[in-house]
Amino acid sequence: ALPSVSKKVELLPVTEIELLANSQPRALALDARDGSIWFAAPPLGALGRIDAETQKVTYLYLGKRAKPFGLAFSPDGALYATDKTLNVLHRIDGTTGELTRIAMPSDLPTMDLSGLRADGRGRIWFAGSAGWLGRFDPQNGAVEVSSHDDLQGMGLNAPGEGGSIWFSAWKAGRMIRLDPQRGRFASTALPESFRGARGLATGPKGELWVSSAKTNAIARSAGRGAWHIIA
Repeated sequence: ALPSVSKKVELLPVTEIELLANSQPRALALDARDGSIWFAAPPLGALGRIDAETQKVTYLYLGKRAKPFGLAFSPDGALYATDKTLNVLHRIDGTTGELTRIAMPSDLPTMDLSGLRADGRGRIWFAGSAGWLGRFDPQNGAVEVSSHDDLQGMGLNAPGEGGSIWFSAWKAGRMIRLDPQRGRFASTALPESFRGARGLATGPKGELWVSSAKTNAIARSAGRGAWHIIA
């Protein structure tokens, strides 16, 4: 059993920051260089930036029909965003601020791009909700994509032990552990009651935590496909 926590926690003051109407902020990404917070505003087709010092909000519009969803910074300071409508990755250069688009292979359908994360070499791994998994290598501009019909709902992700990346295929009720060095992944089933899991986090020893609002519970991976459920 997990120990109970009785220590009183002092809550910090909450600062409310006014956004443009209908921003409906989705993903968040912290720029470690200056402490600013970036967010996706899908209805506006834009990304927003909150200045860490002044709390001033500025918007970067991504173009007509753009619908940004997931956000991630790469080691070189560039910010990447998936786009559900345009079927591209947006990239904002960390030094110049230049905005570019990385297109998906032309022979593929719209992938419903969702989550993404950078590995230690700066390659961007991204998921499509319809069971797509892809990689963009900024060194050579190559985009590689594979389809997995049994991994519907991929998107939610978290860093894992040893540089690995976890993705949740919430519709399929499975977790995927990606090894970026080998370019391979292994999947494991979530508890049946955790289909539709929405929260994902990893611990310092590689432990995996998954939350489910539907079942009002949190599950911790116990290894080898076993789960410990905290209800």
